[in-house]
This record gives sequence, C-alpha cells and structure tokens, in this order.
Amino acid sequence: MGERGNDGETMGDLPIPCRLYIVGSILVGIIIATAAAILIIPFSRGVAATVPPWQLIAFVAAGYLAAKTEISVGDGTHITKFDLAEILNVALILVFPWPVAVVCSLASNVMLLASPASRSQYRERIHKYLFNLSDTVLLTGLVGGGVDAAYGVGGLLVARPAGDPIPLLGAAAAVGLYQLVNALHVVGVVALAQRVSPVAVWAKTVRPFVWITLAKGGVGVLVAAVWTFNPVLTIIFVVPALAQVRATGAMEAARARANELTMALEEAMTDALTGLPNRRTVAERLAAEIAEGHRSEAQTSVVFIDLDRFKPINDLHGHDAGDAALRAVADALRMATRPGDIPARLAGDEFVVILPRRDAAEARIVGERLYEVLNPLRISYKGAALEMGASIGVATSAEGEDADALLKKADAATYAAKRAGRGRMWVADNPDATRSAVMSPMRMRIGER
Repeated sequence: MGERGNDGETMGDLPIPCRLYIVGSILVGIIIATAAAILIIPFSRGVAATVPPWQLIAFVAAGYLAAKTEISVGDGTHITKFDLAEILNVALILVFPWPVAVVCSLASNVMLLASPASRSQYRERIHKYLFNLSDTVLLTGLVGGGVDAAYGVGGLLVARPAGDPIPLLGAAAAVGLYQLVNALHVVGVVALAQRVSPVAVWAKTVRPFVWITLAKGGVGVLVAAVWTFNPVLTIIFVVPALAQVRATGAMEAARARANELTMALEEAMTDALTGLPNRRTVAERLAAEIAEGHRSEAQTSVVFIDLDRFKPINDLHGHDAGDAALRAVADALRMATRPGDIPARLAGDEFVVILPRRDAAEARIVGERLYEVLNPLRISYKGAALEMGASIGVATSAEGEDADALLKKADAATYAAKRAGRGRMWVADNPDATRSAVMSPMRMRIGER
C-alpha cells in the first residue's frame, strides 16, 4: 500500500504480539536479503549481458526519488500520504531477477538515510524503519521470485529478447500479488498494534485506497514496458517525479510552518505553568459560548475560584512550592470537570471553569463538587504537608449579558464569599449583583486550619 503512518509509538509502547510480529518480519527480511546478497553475483552476470551497469544505478536513483515523493489523498481533515516507491518496486520485479530487484530496492531505501531529517525520524522509531525495509524486501523477494518461476530466471526482461512486449496477464498477476501481500502484511501489524479486528483495519486502511494502489502498480508496469522497449525513454518519468519531489518538499516546509504557527498559537492561549487555558482564552471562549447560548436559547455559567491560604505556601516554602500547589489545583479541576467544561487559570491564584449550556441549578451542582474537591486540598512538597482551600463564586448568564459582565458577576460572588469568612461558595442571584451585591450565601464546611 505504501501508506506512511504518523504514529509516534516506540517499540516498548506496542503490545507484545505486535512486537513479535515486527521482529519476525524483520528476521524474514534479513533472511531474504542475505540470500539475495549471496545469489546476486551469478544473477548479475546474466543481467550484465543485456543491461549495462548504469541502468541499475539509474533504477536505484529512481527508487530513491520515488520513496521521497508523496501524494496526499483526503478531505482536509483525514489525509493519507502515499509514497511512489511501489512503482519502481513493481518495475524492478518485472524486469530483473529477484536478487537484483531486492538489492536495488534495498539500496534505494537505505539512501533515504542520507537526509538528516529522515535520520532523525527513523532514529526515534527505528522499528518502523526496519519493518518498512523488511516489507520492501519481502515483497520484491516473494513476488519477484514468483515472476522468475513463471517466466524464467531473469524475470520478464532478461529471459526474453529485448523489445518483446511484457505479457499483460503475467504483469497483472504480479501487480495483484504484490498489492495483496503488502496489504496483508500491513493489516497484520496495524491490527495487532491497535488490538482491533483485521477486517476492520482492512475496511479502513486498504479498501478506500485500493484503486490508488492498483494505479501505482499499473504505472510500474508501464515503466517496465518502456524500459523493455528502450531504457532511455524512461526519462519521461523522471521529470514529473523530480517536480513532485520538489512539490513534496514545499508541502513539508509549509506543513512545518503551519505546525510552528499552531504551536505558537497554543502557547499564546495556554498558561505555561498549569497547561490550562489562560485569560485570553477565557475571554474568547466565554464570549463564543455566550453568543452560541443566545442563538440556541441556552445559558452559560461560570465558576470563579480564588484560592485560600495560598500566600503562606509561597512565603514559607518558596515559589517552587507555590507552583506545585497551582499545578495540583489545575489537575484537580481537570479531574472534577466533565468533557465540554473549560477549566482555566486567570492569573495568580485565580481560576475559572466555564460551563457551556449549563443553567443556574446545574452550575450550583458543579460548584458544590469543586468546593468539596478543593476544601481542603492537600499536597506534599519535599516532605512538607501543604494545605489550602478555595472561595468559590457561581454565576449564570442573563439575557443580554456579555462575557465581561458574567465574569465580573462571578468574581463579585467570590469576593462576597471571601468577605463572609473564606472557604465558602456563593451563588449570584441577581443579574446586577456586581452593583447591588444581592447574593445568596451557601454556608458550608469552612475547613479553616
């Protein structure tokens, strides 16, 4: 199939059956490659009688270009990338004895390591590189051996007079066998890695792209046919390949720039210490959620959290202890909120949780849960037992109220909770609470020490 995976798993992250499958594939590839290396000298003598060495070198170079070239297929959200190495592999199988095809294909793949970026990529996931290498060796060895057995040692070129047309039935059978073995090999490792049914993997990763893979095989047959007629004419395939390599490089550069911009944007929207969304994100997300709520006639609520007894931790144990306490609060908020809720850090020891599509009753329940989680919150820092609490204010959007007004109302409720003795949760009852200070105190366990 030639599909390039993007997973970042290391060998140790994979299930044991998958690891055994990969190791077995690599061992089979080593056996085939060793046999090819032993047999290539006698086979090469037969090839040399009809094929000058420069043609073999040209095939290796073309294989390298094909492996570097990508085509992308997808809808913009889910994109599958294919390289074009299969085209040259199919051509190698059809025109050379299998040992020569194996060695040429291996040489093309090893040349990929000349790129520093490729070396860095494969160093991190060496098992993936070795598996892909064994996949190439397995395909060229088994399918090439089948072609040799059917048409005589030397494949479809060396065994016949130059210029004879390639038997279409034999070429089609070789392409079909190549794609079938490749698909089964890849489906096996993916199914074991993801612990899913091979049928499901086939339906998701093979069936949607079967025409693309068969088309690449057909181009491989065309390359072989042109090579058989006159090797010099294969230059017509090199120009578009070089253009595609350049385009692939440009796409990779653009993708890298886009990733850098995305990371920069994420950093600008994220609090560096806790990893939570920051004040800027709160302003944007809260405004968006309120606007959406107005359209769908749903309310948006906010839980405002101001830590109690945080300053003594900072003063007595240092800023590192304070940082550890803030990270502990962030972790507690993540665990206590449901998917769709947005915990965030405003600044200092102030946090908020945005509750999209939650009315006052639902927001009060969330506030109570967060109160129980944070009062008290105990952490251990360098052998010292640290304890803090939180004053909490809960507010729900009213008709015509914007994000800034809602946040101020929740802040005012929190201030009222602190003024009433800390360690409390207050719910704002009045849309004008920030001005009139009409609040309903909910007296709960204070937990002061």
